[in-house]
Amino acid sequence: MREKKGRARTADDIGSIMSELKKALQKNSKDEQALEGLGMSFYRLGDYSKAVNLFEKVVEINKRNAHAFFGLGYAYAMLDKPREALAAYEQAGRMDPTLTNGALYIRHDMVI
Repeated sequence: MREKKGRARTADDIGSIMSELKKALQKNSKDEQALEGLGMSFYRLGDYSKAVNLFEKVVEINKRNAHAFFGLGYAYAMLDKPREALAAYEQAGRMDPTLTNGALYIRHDMVI
């Protein structure tokens, strides 16, 4: 689930979205889009460990999901795990070259 540009999400918005995503996962526990959306929701709420778990589930289901790898990189970075973040960012960048800025962030701003 990609959010529309220019629209900030409130905690209530995120809670409502999470409720819908959880319903989708009750119907299909391998719903890639629902898992990724839930991962982003937990990321936005600051629960980076849960975000990592969900993004990892997505990439287990679809090893070609560049956005899930990128989200995984962000969550690892927030957990102060630069090596894991860099690996995830690089994987995302190999699949989608427009997603390379995460790897640059890790290389220049974090000690690996």
